[in-house]
Amino acid sequence: MAEKKKDRQRVITPLARVSFPNVFKARAFEKDKEPKFSCTLLFPKNTDLTPLKKAVTAAIVEKYGPDKEKWPKLRRPFNDGDEKADLEGYAGMIYVTASNKFKPEVVDQKMRPISEESGKFYAGCYALFSLRAFCYGGKGTPYKPGVSFSLDAVQKHSDGEPFSGRLGASEVFSEIDSGEDDESNYDDDSDDSSDDDEDTDW
Repeated sequence: MAEKKKDRQRVITPLARVSFPNVFKARAFEKDKEPKFSCTLLFPKNTDLTPLKKAVTAAIVEKYGPDKEKWPKLRRPFNDGDEKADLEGYAGMIYVTASNKFKPEVVDQKMRPISEESGKFYAGCYALFSLRAFCYGGKGTPYKPGVSFSLDAVQKHSDGEPFSGRLGASEVFSEIDSGEDDESNYDDDSDDSSDDDEDTDW
């Protein structure tokens, strides 16, 4: 029996932190676009992303051939998180976004399905992803050519500090001078009220 050819465009990622998980319900991010399931993966910049890069190269070779001189200028799926440092967890990271029109299977450490209702898979937790690199755009399409990842399956690895998606009070407010430290706001003359206390109906 012939050995099944390995799909070099498919890859299991290193451990990634989860951001913007839309793995239970498809979502369209632009008007008139097809809703898709998606997730953004955050990797520390010192992570070895060689397996993902090899999958990207395999996708390019599959579409354009092995001669690099004939490859068009392609947009790659690896992005600098420092350019989105205003987003929680992105500073010092490389981020990759993967999507699929089909719902990915999401399982826990023991391969048990995770439901949306359980709340166990969330922005800020850590997971492994099964992805497949593919080329898009180019001649005959309205899109510039590039390489992206299809989201096939997810396995939660461990919990992490949840991304709140909110700004803390110290990030949006400053101190208000209420005058409470001004001594002139305090009346030290206790004689005026000493007799009134006895007649007060509490």
